[in-house]
Amino acid sequence: MLDKNLTLTIDPKSVFIIGNRKEEFPHNLDNVNHFKSQTFELFRRNNRNVDIVTFDELFERAYHSIYGDIIHQDWYSNDNFKIIE
Repeated sequence: MLDKNLTLTIDPKSVFIIGNRKEEFPHNLDNVNHFKSQTFELFRRNNRNVDIVTFDELFERAYHSIYGDIIHQDWYSNDNFKIIE
């Protein structure tokens, strides 16, 4: 039998990394993309203990943490963008 006085309750936090924000859920006025983006944001906000992050958002956070600068908006599609010069 489980001793309830020795049992701890855990409320874990997790991170779910999925896709590419700029390609799969672009911010533009196209109806299909608008609904996809809106649905993604609602889904992301309604998960209590799961942070849902896309690969490009994770990279942008890491870039900011390492270089202390915000990365350019077009970094993903810019062929001239280099992390290390």
